Amino acid sequence: MRRVDHIHTLDQLTERTCEYNMEVHNMVFIDFRKAFDSIKHVSSLEAITEQGLNAKMVKIVKQMYEKLTAYIKRDQKGETFRINCGVAQGDPLLANLFNTVLEGALSTKLVGIWN
Repeated sequence: MRRVDHIHTLDQLTERTCEYNMEVHNMVFIDFRKAFDSIKHVSSLEAITEQGLNAKMVKIVKQMYEKLTAYIKRDQKGETFRINCGVAQGDPLLANLFNTVLEGALSTKLVGIWN
């Protein structure tokens, strides 16, 4: 959905809640096309810890993302930079990790998980 669609949806929800004398407590719009690339690593660790994942597994995930770096190569290798957000594409753990973070966000336990 585009931003305009979100605004229209919000407007419609607001009208209907007033019309039926209801309260709206939470509303979340997530752009799933960009969500995978923008999850902060620290939020991933908080989410899996919060949901009771084994401490050893938390440590493994932490080590996976702890020193993640990349560089851009054109004619020559560019300067290395640190990656602080996003989940590793093609990683078999990807879907579970993303779902865990999303579940934590929707339960309002985590704030500011996305950039």
